[in-house]
Amino acid sequence: MLIDFTVKNFRSIRDAQTFSMETLRKVKELPENTFNAANHELLKTALVYGRNSAGKSNLLKAFGYLQSLIRRSRTFDLQRRIGEYLPFLFDATTATAPVEFSITFFASDNIKYEYSIAFTASQIKKESLYYYPNKVKAKLFDRVGMDFTYGNLKGNKKDIESSLYKNQLFLSKVGINKLPQLSSVYQFFNKHILVHIFHDTDIDDRLLEVLEENLKKEGNSFLKQNINLLIKSVDTNIESLVIKKNNADAFDLPENISDDLRAKVIKELKTELKTEHLVYNNGEVTNSIEMPIREESTGTIKFLSVATLILITLNRGGTIIIDELDKSLHPHLTAVLIRLFLSPKNNPNNAQLIFATHDSNLMSSKYFRRDQIWITEKEQEGYTELYSLGDLKGVRKDIDYEKYYLEGAFGGVPMINEYNINLIFEEHGTKQQASAE
Repeated sequence: MLIDFTVKNFRSIRDAQTFSMETLRKVKELPENTFNAANHELLKTALVYGRNSAGKSNLLKAFGYLQSLIRRSRTFDLQRRIGEYLPFLFDATTATAPVEFSITFFASDNIKYEYSIAFTASQIKKESLYYYPNKVKAKLFDRVGMDFTYGNLKGNKKDIESSLYKNQLFLSKVGINKLPQLSSVYQFFNKHILVHIFHDTDIDDRLLEVLEENLKKEGNSFLKQNINLLIKSVDTNIESLVIKKNNADAFDLPENISDDLRAKVIKELKTELKTEHLVYNNGEVTNSIEMPIREESTGTIKFLSVATLILITLNRGGTIIIDELDKSLHPHLTAVLIRLFLSPKNNPNNAQLIFATHDSNLMSSKYFRRDQIWITEKEQEGYTELYSLGDLKGVRKDIDYEKYYLEGAFGGVPMINEYNINLIFEEHGTKQQASAE
């Protein structure tokens, strides 16, 4: 479970900005939107608003880039550039300074951890991991460059250290080296955080990939049963999702492809995800037909794909982070997915949802606390500032959040002056001819 995440010098985020899932003491409304973990009162959901290019996507990308470094840096060779190094470029003091991430969380062992890194394009400058085994902060390891100091960490840490390159994270090596004391920490990043940022150019293919991959993998278990339950609850006109088995012998594949590629293609094609629709005659159900999932609308595919990821998170606990959750979705469908996290019955494992959105209809005091609604604002110098409604003075729990937000009272909306827009047109007709003469 996520407690907080601090980002510094990453893309549009110049100064350290902290996003927190811990409640503010002064915010008392909607206690059902919170849960207690080892005396920390945490939020189940959080929304991030902001005008275009204000930095809300950069905040969510930072989660993904930290996760990516932990998963992949163990595979880097010595000359590999750290692609996640994307500093704030509009300030001479930060353009070559390290990117810094720091995250506080509860792992599956129910222990609180603090993990921090700082890195440039070529090396890890700092890396540290602290924990609270008895509610008292203690060091597991601290790294400056390639110099390590250890606290209560046991196991083959020296073996990992001796094989470590300067552009690799120590924690990343835990993925392939046995260090039981850190396995729950590594699995938090590997399994218990899901970060999904979909771009317009790949939304159809990427969403289909997510949907097909997970449903085929899960078979007829929790996921399929509950995705079919959601389908019937939200008026999609789909009766169910069907995993169709195909006859591998019938595949007409080229003879000149390799055995490995042939096996991969057959594995992919031997099951196909389809939707089942009812057929009517004079208002009576007479039959049903199956359609390839790719023939459904973008909105339906988006709903099914995001619902799949959300169900996975609800089932095993953890934190899911989605950029523009509401894109291509009707507001009512978005609300259904959010309310799953706010329901004790549907969220028994205290899973968390963090998402960026432009849908101001969701900004309601009926469903969200002030400390659940976050705003990204871009300052004149081009850097992002981050704050929640709970951080702002004078914001009462009973006001119309959406109205005040759209009027610019909270920031995070574009300031547009249409009177300064004077389009410049090419000259035509007699003016153009006269100028030629």
